Amino acid sequence: MIEKWIKCRYILTILLTLGMMNAFIMRVNMSVAIVAMVEAPEIDKDDIHECRYINAESMEAGVDASNSTDKGEHTHKPFRWDSKTRGWILSAFYYGYITTPLLGGWLEHKFGGKIVFGSAVFLSSIVTLLMPTLAYIGPGALLASRILLGIVQGPVYPSHHGMWGKWAPPVERSKLMCIAMSGPYFGVALSYIVSGSLADSAYFQGWPSIFYVTGGLGILWSIMWATLAFDSPETHPRIKDEERRYLRNAIGKLECKIKGPPVPWKDIARSPQVWALVFAHFSLDWGFRNLSMNLPSFMDQVLGLNISRNSTLSAIPFLAVCVFIAASEKIHSIVMKKKMMSPIAFKRALVFFAQIVPAFFLVAVGHTGCNLVAPLLILTMASGFGGLSTPSVLVNFAEVAPRFAGVLFGMSNTVSISSGQLAPVLVGYIIADTSNLRHAWQIVFYVGAGISALGGIIFMMTVRIDVLPWAKISSALPDTCIERSGDEKDESVYDEKYALNSATTA
Repeated sequence: MIEKWIKCRYILTILLTLGMMNAFIMRVNMSVAIVAMVEAPEIDKDDIHECRYINAESMEAGVDASNSTDKGEHTHKPFRWDSKTRGWILSAFYYGYITTPLLGGWLEHKFGGKIVFGSAVFLSSIVTLLMPTLAYIGPGALLASRILLGIVQGPVYPSHHGMWGKWAPPVERSKLMCIAMSGPYFGVALSYIVSGSLADSAYFQGWPSIFYVTGGLGILWSIMWATLAFDSPETHPRIKDEERRYLRNAIGKLECKIKGPPVPWKDIARSPQVWALVFAHFSLDWGFRNLSMNLPSFMDQVLGLNISRNSTLSAIPFLAVCVFIAASEKIHSIVMKKKMMSPIAFKRALVFFAQIVPAFFLVAVGHTGCNLVAPLLILTMASGFGGLSTPSVLVNFAEVAPRFAGVLFGMSNTVSISSGQLAPVLVGYIIADTSNLRHAWQIVFYVGAGISALGGIIFMMTVRIDVLPWAKISSALPDTCIERSGDEKDESVYDEKYALNSATTA
């Protein structure tokens, strides 16, 4: 019945958006759960008591009853793991995650996105459902489950991108992909809100319900995916003939067989623009992953918020990212249409606001005292401005080397994943080596500010928007395209300009 009223490519868009949301919910739910599972490390008692007293005074009576030492049974924290162990558990996901993205792309090409993307979310759900049991076995078992979760989620992004090549017509590709790619940000925000409410409830003794509910949602999504998703319009048994013909003509009209030169690894290694891009990408991911994994711990250890209010407030900065990404597209259109700035000047301005401005915010957040509004507002602005990195940094791979953009982004993404491995571990060691948590978190934010600012400065000094010499297409190596009209195919050769435009669009 759904397919009678909604076009199949839009159903796929909804499913992929929900699938990405589920994947990220299961990826970051540990950030909230670990606050409810593990007793906080030793802290400056006067400092934390002062914050809890002030924050309790600003809330309605009884709202933060769980902040007191008289807690209900469902808020009992059964584990006494130190801050270093907490850091390793939070970062373990990325040690598994870094191993399978390339494999995921190959599997999608060989077996199709339906089985690969669906299996990634389904297996993530099974691992998530087992985490409470593994936590009681010991921190080593829980850490191993987080590594396994990363391994099975590695194919999520490549299989997601692969499916759009078969389902999204060029005129709708940007719009449909942007909708689906909003799933991760909403997933982080929703994970915080849902996880905090569940941890503060009496269901399954509080924190275990986080894993049971989020894993269960992944299973339900998997059933929908198995029923409604298909690898291509040609294999969909219920798609209308009108939509199938439209997609066949729009997507299959031109297929290019790329016969370009081999990847110029030496030129890539010697290019300052490439390494500036890689470091900018790393610094951006450090900021996102540091906040997504450690923000609830900051709210708990320094501001003394109860788990429910903690998680709700922690979600706000990630919703701001979505708003700023949408706004940046509109601003870019206006600035370029009215020729208010040159393209490279506009890109530098975006990077300044995406990386330099958030650095000042991060320095300031550690000095806000016990005020609830100030740190939340500052972190929201820092995260929101960071969203401007999408049109400034992440699209630059296709601008400077359109022919090798996939290779460069894959290399850069592999490096950036290490930020998820390092950030939580660093936080754990910083907290372990100080008796004053407020001072420790100031150091954490100083480090984040330094990495963000350094990445932005290096990128602004080296940024280019023209194609680098070693990435230009040689006229001596033309590409062959297959022109498809219905079921007929003809071969034709297209020129360098068309190849460059096609690669940039991709």
